[in-house]
Amino acid sequence: MGKDTKISHRFRAVLKHEIAVWRNEGIIEPRQADVLSDRYDLAHIGSESRNLMLTTLYIIGALLVGGGVISFVAAHWDAMDKITKISLIVSFMLGCYGVGYYLWQVNGKYVKLGHTLILLGVLMFGANIGLIAQIFHIKSNFYNGFGAWAVGATLLAWAIGSVPVITVAVVTSFIWFCGWIEDNHNHNNAALNLYPLVPVLVFATFAYLQRSTFTIILSALALGLSLVISAAVYHDILCMNDFAIIFGAVAAGLLIYFWGAIQNKDGWRSFGMAGIITGTAFFAFAIYIASYFQIIKHSYRSSSQYHIACKEIADIAIIAAALVAGVILAIIYFVKALKNSMAIGLSVIVAAGMILPAFLMMEMELAMVLTANLLCVALSANLIATSIKHEDRRIFWAGSLFLVLVIISRFLEMETDLMFKAFGFIISGLGLIGGSVLFERHLKARRTIHD
Repeated sequence: MGKDTKISHRFRAVLKHEIAVWRNEGIIEPRQADVLSDRYDLAHIGSESRNLMLTTLYIIGALLVGGGVISFVAAHWDAMDKITKISLIVSFMLGCYGVGYYLWQVNGKYVKLGHTLILLGVLMFGANIGLIAQIFHIKSNFYNGFGAWAVGATLLAWAIGSVPVITVAVVTSFIWFCGWIEDNHNHNNAALNLYPLVPVLVFATFAYLQRSTFTIILSALALGLSLVISAAVYHDILCMNDFAIIFGAVAAGLLIYFWGAIQNKDGWRSFGMAGIITGTAFFAFAIYIASYFQIIKHSYRSSSQYHIACKEIADIAIIAAALVAGVILAIIYFVKALKNSMAIGLSVIVAAGMILPAFLMMEMELAMVLTANLLCVALSANLIATSIKHEDRRIFWAGSLFLVLVIISRFLEMETDLMFKAFGFIISGLGLIGGSVLFERHLKARRTIHD
């Protein structure tokens, strides 16, 4: 079983039981059973379950101990002087670090417990920042404490190579970013917003060194969300007004998606899929928000407060980017999924040629909403086609549910009677059930062919 192959624990447990049955019934030879056991690492299933249970118990126990210590200190807080307070909280934090490092790296017999104590020390470090600020009556914005917490957690994570600790660093750094950008959203401080580089240079690099897919997902989320928030805050500088959130999500989605596509190769396939899934999620969010007529109408009309040149630039950029992205993504998605470049490419070009003149004759906000809805349908069709090609239920359900969400949203948005909406819901439900049945038949037929 390769490093990049993800096999569920449940499958391996069932396989271990079945191999024993097959061996007793003479279906497979003992040597074949040993080969299967080695391939799927079935000998360590029991220890993996015990380790997961122990890790969970360790974390719960450590949190209870930490809460007990904090409660004890709080109960005697007024009776202690400053030196005693600092000595007590710092000693407990350093004790967690020291004992944890000894059990993890030196002794080596209690790795999970040692790692949990180090994580508890990191959490106590964040609590100590607030306590010390209270002791010395330090006045500052709340997010500065999270910034100091993030720096300390990042340094420790890099020093010991800990994924749970870098998780704390990503979360606390993003909280700091949200607080900082809220207080520094004027023009003069826009150039100081360098946080989107942190997930790329610090957290993603750590993920590569530790080969942690979870960390790369967190890094992608931090990058994408920071781009969306930055676009929303600095929309007046970008001449985008309320459209900035949509454009920020599109930019984040395409950036992360194509990064994942580049990484989607042997040795880094899990990283590539993480980027592709995260990027697609951001892009889906952007076009789904843009598919609401009232949102686009309000955003478009509110742009009149800007001067005409800026408004025209925004209009041209919005409609051009949407149409170009729609055509390019449709061609890439369908050609890749269905392997019929000539027919699909020509149909997309013809469709674009027929739709574009109609868009030019419509009001701008209506054209943008129709473009967004077409992109929603194209994305759903791509996911469903990809699921059929790769025989993956998760992709099928993602595409189907997204399409149903768009359809239901349109029925809820339209001012129609309840009977019409009920008819639409029934059709959507029957379509989802019918599509699921057809997909399951396809999977069954493919398995029969393979067998």
